Amino acid sequence: SKINDILGKNITESMTTTDKVRAIDSYMKSSVEVDEDLNNSSIYSALVEGKTNSIGFSRLTYRMLRELNIESKMINGKVYGNNHSWNLVNIDGTWLHLDITGDKLFKGKYFLITDDAIKDMGYHWE
Repeated sequence: SKINDILGKNITESMTTTDKVRAIDSYMKSSVEVDEDLNNSSIYSALVEGKTNSIGFSRLTYRMLRELNIESKMINGKVYGNNHSWNLVNIDGTWLHLDITGDKLFKGKYFLITDDAIKDMGYHWE
């Protein structure tokens, strides 16, 4: 599958969990554009059309992490009142937030951060 091809080119067995997540983050930021019109929200649109919204980023990230046996969740919440999706990733027993859409748009502020840190940036979820 295309996901396995991407992972095969970007991930090695010797990488730490954090390094694997960083490699996925780097791939997504360089290969997938943010759909500002919010029309595309699928893994297909991310992989084939190279463009998706935060739901698509979250879905593809979840699938890639699952293929690597890294425990994660998709979070649907709000940022400053706007609907938004991102991931929660288990790094060595600690759950941290990963928002690749935000990371792409705002240059690295949303990579594996705590609940308190992401709440301070206007994120809300149930």
